[in-house]
Amino acid sequence: MLILSWNAQGLGRPLTFQVLQGLYRAHRPGVVFLMETKNNSNKLESIRKRLQFSFSWYVEPQGLSGGLALWWTSEVSISVLSSSKNLIAATLSSSPPSSSWLLTCVYADSIYSNRSLMWDDLQSLGSSFNGPWLCIGDFNEVSSIWEKQGGREINSNRLERFNNFVSDSGLIDLEFKGINYTWTNKREGDDNIRERIDKALANTLWRLKFPNAQVFHEPIVGSDHAPLVLNCCVPLKRVKRVFRFESMWTTSPNCQDVIANSWTSDIDGSNMFVWCKKLKFCRKALKLWSKNEFGNNRIRLAKLKQQLYDLQLANPSPDNTKAQKCVIQEMEEAYSREEMEDGVWCTSEDEINGCIAEYFSNLFQDQGNREMDQVLGAIDSCITPDMNAKLLSPILPEEIKRAAFQMGALKAPGPDGFPGSIEKEEPAIRDRSCRAAKKGGVKQTLLPIVMGTNGKGDFVGLKGWVN
Repeated sequence: MLILSWNAQGLGRPLTFQVLQGLYRAHRPGVVFLMETKNNSNKLESIRKRLQFSFSWYVEPQGLSGGLALWWTSEVSISVLSSSKNLIAATLSSSPPSSSWLLTCVYADSIYSNRSLMWDDLQSLGSSFNGPWLCIGDFNEVSSIWEKQGGREINSNRLERFNNFVSDSGLIDLEFKGINYTWTNKREGDDNIRERIDKALANTLWRLKFPNAQVFHEPIVGSDHAPLVLNCCVPLKRVKRVFRFESMWTTSPNCQDVIANSWTSDIDGSNMFVWCKKLKFCRKALKLWSKNEFGNNRIRLAKLKQQLYDLQLANPSPDNTKAQKCVIQEMEEAYSREEMEDGVWCTSEDEINGCIAEYFSNLFQDQGNREMDQVLGAIDSCITPDMNAKLLSPILPEEIKRAAFQMGALKAPGPDGFPGSIEKEEPAIRDRSCRAAKKGGVKQTLLPIVMGTNGKGDFVGLKGWVN
Protein backbone atom coordinates (compact mmCIF):
# COMPACT_ATOMS: atom_id res chain seq x y z
CA MET A 1 0.00 0.00 0.00
CA LEU A 2 1.19 3.52 -0.83
CA ILE A 3 0.29 6.79 0.89
CA LEU A 4 0.74 10.16 -0.83
CA SER A 5 1.03 13.27 1.36
CA TRP A 6 1.39 16.71 -0.22
CA ASN A 7 1.01 20.33 0.81
CA ALA A 8 -0.29 21.37 -2.59
CA GLN A 9 -0.86 25.05 -1.74
CA GLY A 10 -4.00 25.20 -3.84
CA LEU A 11 -5.44 22.75 -6.36
CA GLY A 12 -6.93 25.41 -8.62
CA ARG A 13 -3.78 25.88 -10.72
CA PRO A 14 -3.42 23.67 -13.82
CA LEU A 15 0.24 22.78 -13.01
CA THR A 16 -0.63 21.58 -9.51
CA PHE A 17 -3.38 19.33 -10.81
CA GLN A 18 -1.09 18.00 -13.56
CA VAL A 19 1.58 17.13 -10.97
CA LEU A 20 -1.03 15.40 -8.76
CA GLN A 21 -2.34 13.46 -11.74
CA GLY A 22 1.22 12.44 -12.66
CA LEU A 23 1.90 11.26 -9.12
CA TYR A 24 -1.27 9.19 -9.18
CA ARG A 25 -0.41 7.56 -12.49
CA ALA A 26 3.18 6.83 -11.41
CA HIS A 27 2.45 5.39 -7.96
CA ARG A 28 -1.26 4.45 -7.78
CA PRO A 29 -1.51 5.31 -4.04
CA GLY A 30 -4.25 3.77 -1.93
CA VAL A 31 -4.47 6.88 0.29
CA VAL A 32 -3.92 10.57 -0.59
CA PHE A 33 -3.65 13.36 2.00
CA LEU A 34 -3.70 16.93 0.61
CA MET A 35 -3.06 20.11 2.57
CA GLU A 36 -3.84 23.75 1.76
CA THR A 37 -6.37 22.71 -0.86
CA LYS A 38 -7.80 26.29 -0.86
CA ASN A 39 -10.89 24.89 -2.58
CA ASN A 40 -14.27 23.77 -1.29
CA SER A 41 -15.36 20.15 -1.28
CA ASN A 42 -17.41 20.50 -4.49
CA LYS A 43 -14.32 21.45 -6.50
CA LEU A 44 -12.24 18.73 -4.85
CA GLU A 45 -14.90 16.08 -5.50
CA SER A 46 -14.60 16.64 -9.25
CA ILE A 47 -10.83 16.11 -9.03
CA ARG A 48 -11.28 13.00 -6.86
CA LYS A 49 -13.64 11.43 -9.38
CA ARG A 50 -11.23 12.12 -12.24
CA LEU A 51 -8.51 10.30 -10.30
CA GLN A 52 -10.95 7.44 -9.52
CA PHE A 53 -10.72 7.43 -5.73
CA SER A 54 -13.71 5.77 -4.08
CA PHE A 55 -14.05 7.67 -0.78
CA SER A 56 -13.22 11.08 0.68
CA TRP A 57 -13.16 13.27 3.77
CA TYR A 58 -12.76 17.04 3.75
CA VAL A 59 -11.98 19.92 6.07
CA GLU A 60 -13.20 23.10 4.38
CA PRO A 61 -10.71 26.00 3.94
CA GLN A 62 -11.06 29.15 6.00
CA GLY A 63 -11.35 31.95 3.48
CA LEU A 64 -8.54 31.64 0.96
CA SER A 65 -6.26 29.50 3.11
CA GLY A 66 -6.12 26.02 4.58
CA GLY A 67 -8.32 23.09 3.72
CA LEU A 68 -7.60 19.37 4.00
CA ALA A 69 -8.59 16.41 1.84
CA LEU A 70 -8.28 12.68 2.48
CA TRP A 71 -9.01 10.28 -0.39
CA TRP A 72 -8.79 6.50 -0.46
CA THR A 73 -9.58 3.57 -2.73
CA SER A 74 -11.92 0.65 -2.16
CA GLU A 75 -8.92 -1.54 -1.32
CA VAL A 76 -8.46 0.44 1.91
CA SER A 77 -10.87 0.72 4.81
CA ILE A 78 -10.73 4.04 6.69
CA SER A 79 -12.87 5.20 9.58
CA VAL A 80 -12.35 8.89 10.47
CA LEU A 81 -12.24 9.46 14.23
CA SER A 82 -11.90 13.25 14.31
CA SER A 83 -10.82 16.18 12.18
CA SER A 84 -9.91 19.84 12.50
CA LYS A 85 -8.20 22.49 10.39
CA ASN A 86 -4.82 20.95 11.34
CA LEU A 87 -5.51 17.26 11.71
CA ILE A 88 -7.41 14.24 10.42
CA ALA A 89 -7.28 11.17 12.68
CA ALA A 90 -8.53 7.83 11.39
CA THR A 91 -8.17 4.10 11.77
CA LEU A 92 -7.00 2.31 8.65
CA SER A 93 -6.87 -1.29 7.55
CA SER A 94 -5.81 -2.89 4.31
CA SER A 95 -5.14 -6.36 3.01
CA PRO A 96 -2.49 -7.44 3.74
CA PRO A 97 -2.28 -6.93 6.70
CA SER A 98 -5.91 -6.74 7.70
CA SER A 99 -5.59 -5.48 11.32
CA SER A 100 -6.27 -1.76 11.77
CA TRP A 101 -3.84 0.97 12.84
CA LEU A 102 -4.00 4.66 13.64
CA LEU A 103 -3.30 7.21 10.91
CA THR A 104 -2.94 10.88 11.82
CA CYS A 105 -2.63 13.28 8.90
CA VAL A 106 -0.92 16.42 10.18
CA TYR A 107 -0.96 19.99 8.89
CA ALA A 108 0.75 21.91 11.68
CA ASP A 109 -0.13 25.53 12.38
CA SER A 110 2.28 28.26 11.30
CA ILE A 111 2.02 29.83 14.79
CA TYR A 112 4.40 28.12 17.22
CA SER A 113 2.15 28.36 20.31
CA ASN A 114 -0.62 26.55 18.43
CA ARG A 115 1.83 23.91 17.22
CA SER A 116 3.03 23.28 20.76
CA LEU A 117 -0.55 22.61 21.90
CA MET A 118 -1.01 20.33 18.92
CA TRP A 119 1.97 18.17 20.00
CA ASP A 120 0.22 17.56 23.33
CA ASP A 121 -3.03 16.62 21.58
CA LEU A 122 -1.23 14.23 19.23
CA GLN A 123 0.60 12.58 22.11
CA SER A 124 -2.66 12.02 24.00
CA LEU A 125 -4.34 10.64 20.87
CA GLY A 126 -1.51 8.19 20.22
CA SER A 127 -1.35 6.94 23.81
CA SER A 128 -5.13 6.38 23.90
CA PHE A 129 -5.02 4.14 20.81
CA ASN A 130 -2.31 1.83 22.14
CA GLY A 131 -1.49 0.22 18.79
CA PRO A 132 0.39 0.79 15.53
CA TRP A 133 0.48 4.51 14.78
CA LEU A 134 1.63 6.57 11.79
CA CYS A 135 1.86 10.38 11.62
CA ILE A 136 2.40 11.91 8.20
CA GLY A 137 2.16 15.42 6.80
CA ASP A 138 3.58 18.93 7.19
CA PHE A 139 4.86 19.39 10.76
CA ASN A 140 6.26 22.88 10.13
CA GLU A 141 9.29 21.97 12.26
CA VAL A 142 12.74 20.55 11.67
CA SER A 143 14.13 17.96 14.07
CA SER A 144 17.84 18.82 13.78
CA ILE A 145 20.13 21.59 12.58
CA TRP A 146 20.98 19.47 9.53
CA GLU A 147 17.41 19.74 8.27
CA LYS A 148 17.66 23.47 7.57
CA GLN A 149 19.83 25.29 5.04
CA GLY A 150 20.00 29.07 5.00
CA GLY A 151 18.00 31.69 6.87
CA ARG A 152 18.04 32.36 10.60
CA GLU A 153 19.48 29.98 13.15
CA ILE A 154 17.09 27.37 14.48
CA ASN A 155 15.33 28.22 17.73
CA SER A 156 16.72 25.69 20.22
CA ASN A 157 13.57 25.76 22.39
CA ARG A 158 11.33 24.91 19.44
CA LEU A 159 13.72 22.18 18.34
CA GLU A 160 13.80 20.66 21.83
CA ARG A 161 10.03 20.88 22.20
CA PHE A 162 9.39 19.03 18.94
CA ASN A 163 11.99 16.34 19.64
CA ASN A 164 10.53 15.82 23.13
CA PHE A 165 7.10 15.28 21.56
CA VAL A 166 8.53 12.71 19.13
CA SER A 167 10.44 10.91 21.87
CA ASP A 168 7.67 10.98 24.48
CA SER A 169 5.17 9.69 21.92
CA GLY A 170 7.43 6.75 21.09
CA LEU A 171 7.72 7.85 17.46
CA ILE A 172 10.66 7.42 15.10
CA ASP A 173 11.42 9.28 11.89
CA LEU A 174 11.05 6.94 8.91
CA GLU A 175 14.05 6.94 6.61
CA PHE A 176 13.66 8.59 3.24
CA LYS A 177 15.17 8.67 -0.24
CA GLY A 178 15.40 11.70 -2.48
CA ILE A 179 16.30 15.34 -1.88
CA ASN A 180 17.16 16.10 1.75
CA TYR A 181 14.60 18.90 2.13
CA THR A 182 10.86 19.14 1.50
CA TRP A 183 10.22 22.91 1.45
CA THR A 184 11.97 25.86 -0.14
CA ASN A 185 11.17 29.55 -0.36
CA LYS A 186 12.42 29.41 -4.00
CA ARG A 187 14.54 32.54 -3.59
CA GLU A 188 17.97 32.88 -5.12
CA GLY A 189 21.46 33.00 -3.64
CA ASP A 190 21.92 33.70 0.06
CA ASP A 191 18.19 34.38 0.47
CA ASN A 192 17.31 30.77 -0.35
CA ILE A 193 16.02 28.64 2.56
CA ARG A 194 15.46 24.90 2.50
CA GLU A 195 13.91 22.82 5.28
CA ARG A 196 12.76 19.25 5.83
CA ILE A 197 9.45 19.91 7.54
CA ASP A 198 7.30 17.26 5.80
CA LYS A 199 7.84 13.89 7.49
CA ALA A 200 6.47 10.48 8.29
CA LEU A 201 6.75 9.37 11.94
CA ALA A 202 5.72 5.99 13.29
CA ASN A 203 5.85 4.07 16.54
CA THR A 204 7.61 0.74 17.03
CA LEU A 205 4.44 -1.34 16.57
CA TRP A 206 3.79 0.25 13.18
CA ARG A 207 7.45 -0.24 12.18
CA LEU A 208 7.23 -3.92 13.09
CA LYS A 209 4.04 -4.20 11.07
CA PHE A 210 5.73 -2.64 8.02
CA PRO A 211 9.46 -3.37 8.41
CA ASN A 212 10.24 -2.49 4.77
CA ALA A 213 8.37 0.83 4.67
CA GLN A 214 10.22 3.73 3.08
CA VAL A 215 9.50 7.40 2.34
CA PHE A 216 10.36 8.93 -1.03
CA HIS A 217 10.71 12.70 -1.54
CA GLU A 218 9.40 13.63 -4.98
CA PRO A 219 10.75 16.71 -6.83
CA ILE A 220 9.33 20.08 -5.78
CA VAL A 221 7.08 21.34 -8.59
CA GLY A 222 3.62 22.89 -8.55
CA SER A 223 4.07 23.88 -4.87
CA ASP A 224 6.75 25.00 -2.41
CA HIS A 225 6.57 21.54 -0.79
CA ALA A 226 7.78 18.15 -1.99
CA PRO A 227 5.19 15.38 -2.21
CA LEU A 228 5.89 12.45 0.15
CA VAL A 229 5.26 8.94 -1.15
CA LEU A 230 5.23 6.34 1.64
CA ASN A 231 5.53 2.80 0.35
CA CYS A 232 4.58 0.51 3.22
CA CYS A 233 5.98 -2.63 1.58
CA VAL A 234 9.08 -1.85 -0.47
CA PRO A 235 10.22 -5.17 -2.00
CA LEU A 236 13.67 -6.31 -0.98
CA LYS A 237 16.25 -6.20 -3.73
CA ARG A 238 17.43 -9.59 -4.82
CA VAL A 239 21.14 -9.83 -4.10
CA LYS A 240 23.14 -11.69 -6.70
CA ARG A 241 24.68 -14.83 -5.24
CA VAL A 242 28.47 -14.71 -5.13
CA PHE A 243 30.20 -17.54 -6.97
CA ARG A 244 31.72 -20.22 -4.75
CA PHE A 245 33.38 -23.43 -5.88
CA GLU A 246 31.17 -26.13 -4.36
CA SER A 247 32.91 -29.21 -3.02
CA MET A 248 29.94 -31.37 -4.06
CA TRP A 249 30.97 -30.75 -7.68
CA THR A 250 34.00 -32.98 -7.10
CA THR A 251 31.63 -35.93 -6.55
CA SER A 252 31.00 -35.92 -10.29
CA PRO A 253 33.66 -37.41 -12.62
CA ASN A 254 32.82 -34.71 -15.19
CA CYS A 255 34.00 -31.82 -12.98
CA GLN A 256 37.67 -32.13 -13.93
CA ASP A 257 36.82 -32.23 -17.64
CA VAL A 258 34.75 -29.05 -17.36
CA ILE A 259 37.65 -27.21 -15.70
CA ALA A 260 40.24 -28.57 -18.13
CA ASN A 261 38.16 -27.68 -21.22
CA SER A 262 37.49 -24.12 -20.03
CA TRP A 263 41.20 -23.65 -19.31
CA THR A 264 42.35 -24.48 -22.86
CA SER A 265 40.98 -21.27 -24.43
CA ASP A 266 43.58 -19.10 -26.18
CA ILE A 267 43.94 -15.61 -24.68
CA ASP A 268 46.59 -12.98 -25.44
CA GLY A 269 47.99 -10.72 -22.76
CA SER A 270 50.10 -10.75 -19.63
CA ASN A 271 50.25 -13.76 -17.33
CA MET A 272 47.94 -12.11 -14.82
CA PHE A 273 45.44 -10.98 -17.50
CA VAL A 274 45.35 -14.47 -19.03
CA TRP A 275 45.00 -16.07 -15.60
CA CYS A 276 42.06 -13.84 -14.59
CA LYS A 277 40.28 -14.33 -17.92
CA LYS A 278 40.60 -18.10 -17.72
CA LEU A 279 39.25 -18.09 -14.17
CA LYS A 280 36.27 -16.09 -15.47
CA PHE A 281 35.64 -18.63 -18.24
CA CYS A 282 36.00 -21.43 -15.71
CA ARG A 283 33.38 -19.86 -13.41
CA LYS A 284 30.87 -19.54 -16.25
CA ALA A 285 31.47 -23.11 -17.40
CA LEU A 286 31.12 -24.53 -13.87
CA LYS A 287 27.89 -22.61 -13.18
CA LEU A 288 26.27 -23.78 -16.42
CA TRP A 289 27.44 -27.36 -15.91
CA SER A 290 26.29 -27.40 -12.27
CA LYS A 291 22.80 -26.24 -13.25
CA ASN A 292 22.46 -29.13 -15.71
CA GLU A 293 24.34 -31.75 -13.66
CA PHE A 294 22.98 -31.11 -10.16
CA GLY A 295 20.01 -28.78 -10.53
CA ASN A 296 18.56 -27.65 -7.21
CA ASN A 297 19.69 -30.22 -4.65
CA ARG A 298 16.93 -29.29 -2.18
CA ILE A 299 14.20 -29.67 -4.80
CA ARG A 300 15.68 -33.04 -5.70
CA LEU A 301 15.60 -34.06 -2.02
CA ALA A 302 11.95 -33.06 -1.72
CA LYS A 303 11.04 -35.11 -4.79
CA LEU A 304 12.95 -38.12 -3.47
CA LYS A 305 11.17 -37.86 -0.10
CA GLN A 306 7.80 -37.81 -1.79
CA GLN A 307 8.82 -40.75 -3.98
CA LEU A 308 9.93 -42.75 -0.91
CA TYR A 309 6.70 -41.83 0.91
CA ASP A 310 4.61 -43.17 -2.00
CA LEU A 311 6.63 -46.39 -2.11
CA GLN A 312 6.22 -46.93 1.63
CA LEU A 313 2.44 -46.50 1.33
CA ALA A 314 2.25 -49.25 -1.30
CA ASN A 315 1.94 -52.96 -0.51
CA PRO A 316 5.27 -54.64 0.24
CA SER A 317 6.85 -56.64 -2.58
CA PRO A 318 10.36 -57.52 -3.78
CA ASP A 319 10.17 -54.81 -6.45
CA ASN A 320 8.91 -52.28 -3.91
CA THR A 321 11.75 -53.07 -1.48
CA LYS A 322 14.32 -52.80 -4.26
CA ALA A 323 12.89 -49.45 -5.39
CA GLN A 324 12.99 -48.11 -1.80
CA LYS A 325 16.67 -49.04 -1.51
CA CYS A 326 17.46 -47.21 -4.74
CA VAL A 327 15.61 -44.08 -3.58
CA ILE A 328 17.30 -44.16 -0.16
CA GLN A 329 20.69 -44.48 -1.85
CA GLU A 330 19.93 -41.42 -4.00
CA MET A 331 18.81 -39.54 -0.86
CA GLU A 332 22.07 -40.39 0.91
CA GLU A 333 23.99 -38.94 -2.01
CA ALA A 334 21.77 -35.82 -2.04
CA TYR A 335 22.19 -35.35 1.73
CA SER A 336 25.97 -35.66 1.35
CA ARG A 337 25.97 -32.98 -1.30
CA GLU A 338 23.76 -30.81 0.90
CA GLU A 339 26.27 -31.06 3.76
CA MET A 340 29.14 -30.22 1.41
CA GLU A 341 27.59 -26.95 0.31
CA ASP A 342 29.30 -23.80 1.54
CA GLY A 343 27.07 -22.69 4.41
CA VAL A 344 23.28 -22.55 4.77
CA TRP A 345 21.44 -19.99 2.65
CA CYS A 346 18.74 -17.96 4.39
CA THR A 347 15.91 -17.18 2.00
CA SER A 348 12.95 -15.94 4.05
CA GLU A 349 12.86 -12.51 5.68
CA ASP A 350 12.59 -14.00 9.19
CA GLU A 351 15.63 -16.23 8.60
CA ILE A 352 17.70 -13.29 7.31
CA ASN A 353 16.70 -11.05 10.23
CA GLY A 354 17.48 -13.82 12.73
CA CYS A 355 20.87 -14.49 11.15
CA ILE A 356 21.82 -10.80 11.27
CA ALA A 357 20.62 -10.40 14.87
CA GLU A 358 22.54 -13.48 16.02
CA TYR A 359 25.73 -12.37 14.28
CA PHE A 360 25.81 -8.88 15.79
CA SER A 361 24.69 -10.15 19.21
CA ASN A 362 27.70 -12.46 19.30
CA LEU A 363 29.97 -9.83 17.74
CA PHE A 364 29.42 -7.25 20.47
CA GLN A 365 29.39 -9.59 23.47
CA ASP A 366 31.89 -8.76 26.18
CA GLN A 367 35.04 -10.84 25.81
CA GLY A 368 36.68 -9.59 28.99
CA ASN A 369 39.83 -7.52 29.41
CA ARG A 370 41.89 -7.71 26.21
CA GLU A 371 44.69 -5.27 27.12
CA MET A 372 47.79 -7.08 25.89
CA ASP A 373 50.41 -4.31 25.99
CA GLN A 374 51.95 -5.49 29.26
CA VAL A 375 52.16 -9.09 28.05
CA LEU A 376 53.57 -8.20 24.64
CA GLY A 377 56.14 -5.90 26.23
CA ALA A 378 57.68 -8.89 28.04
CA ILE A 379 58.18 -10.87 24.81
CA ASP A 380 61.57 -10.59 23.12
CA SER A 381 61.77 -10.25 19.36
CA CYS A 382 62.66 -13.60 17.77
CA ILE A 383 62.95 -12.49 14.11
CA THR A 384 66.62 -12.53 13.17
CA PRO A 385 68.07 -10.65 10.18
CA ASP A 386 68.42 -13.98 8.38
CA MET A 387 64.74 -14.78 8.94
CA ASN A 388 63.75 -11.31 7.76
CA ALA A 389 65.80 -11.73 4.58
CA LYS A 390 63.96 -14.97 3.85
CA LEU A 391 60.59 -13.33 4.47
CA LEU A 392 61.44 -10.55 2.00
CA SER A 393 62.85 -12.84 -0.69
CA PRO A 394 60.87 -13.40 -3.95
CA ILE A 395 58.10 -16.00 -3.88
CA LEU A 396 59.08 -19.21 -5.66
CA PRO A 397 56.71 -21.50 -7.58
CA GLU A 398 57.70 -24.39 -5.32
CA GLU A 399 56.53 -22.39 -2.30
CA ILE A 400 53.15 -21.69 -3.92
CA LYS A 401 52.76 -25.37 -4.71
CA ARG A 402 53.71 -26.40 -1.16
CA ALA A 403 51.33 -23.85 0.37
CA ALA A 404 48.45 -24.97 -1.86
CA PHE A 405 48.94 -28.60 -0.88
CA GLN A 406 49.13 -27.71 2.83
CA MET A 407 45.82 -25.84 2.75
CA GLY A 408 42.50 -27.47 3.49
CA ALA A 409 40.44 -28.29 0.41
CA LEU A 410 37.89 -25.53 1.02
CA LYS A 411 40.01 -23.04 2.97
CA ALA A 412 40.62 -19.39 2.06
CA PRO A 413 38.24 -18.84 -0.87
CA GLY A 414 38.75 -15.32 -2.17
CA PRO A 415 36.47 -12.95 -4.12
CA ASP A 416 36.91 -15.14 -7.22
CA GLY A 417 35.16 -18.01 -5.38
CA PHE A 418 37.91 -20.60 -5.89
CA PRO A 419 39.37 -22.37 -2.82
CA GLY A 420 42.86 -23.84 -2.46
CA SER A 421 41.74 -27.23 -3.79
CA ILE A 422 41.54 -25.81 -7.31
CA GLU A 423 45.31 -25.29 -7.21
CA LYS A 424 45.80 -28.94 -6.26
CA GLU A 425 43.42 -30.48 -8.74
CA GLU A 426 44.43 -28.54 -11.84
CA PRO A 427 48.18 -28.27 -12.60
CA ALA A 428 47.47 -25.80 -15.42
CA ILE A 429 45.85 -23.37 -12.99
CA ARG A 430 48.66 -23.84 -10.47
CA ASP A 431 51.33 -23.19 -13.12
CA ARG A 432 49.54 -20.09 -14.36
CA SER A 433 49.21 -18.86 -10.74
CA CYS A 434 52.95 -19.36 -10.21
CA ARG A 435 53.85 -17.39 -13.32
CA ALA A 436 51.46 -14.58 -12.41
CA ALA A 437 52.83 -14.39 -8.85
CA LYS A 438 56.43 -14.43 -10.10
CA LYS A 439 55.67 -11.47 -12.37
CA GLY A 440 54.24 -9.55 -9.41
CA GLY A 441 50.63 -10.05 -10.38
CA VAL A 442 47.75 -9.88 -7.96
CA LYS A 443 45.90 -13.12 -7.27
CA GLN A 444 42.32 -12.68 -6.15
CA THR A 445 42.37 -15.77 -3.94
CA LEU A 446 44.42 -15.06 -0.81
CA LEU A 447 47.14 -17.70 -0.91
CA PRO A 448 49.53 -17.81 2.08
CA ILE A 449 53.06 -18.97 1.38
CA VAL A 450 54.04 -20.69 4.62
CA MET A 451 57.66 -21.50 5.29
CA GLY A 452 56.61 -23.74 8.18
CA THR A 453 59.23 -24.99 10.68
CA ASN A 454 62.97 -25.52 10.56
CA GLY A 455 62.78 -29.24 11.40
CA LYS A 456 63.18 -28.64 15.13
CA GLY A 457 59.62 -27.49 15.72
CA ASP A 458 60.55 -23.79 15.67
CA PHE A 459 58.27 -21.57 13.61
CA VAL A 460 60.19 -19.87 10.82
CA GLY A 461 57.58 -17.44 9.54
CA LEU A 462 55.02 -16.50 6.94
CA LYS A 463 56.67 -15.87 3.61
CA GLY A 464 53.97 -13.60 2.21
CA TRP A 465 50.66 -13.46 0.44
CA VAL A 466 49.78 -13.69 -3.18
CA ASN A 467 47.07 -11.13 -2.63
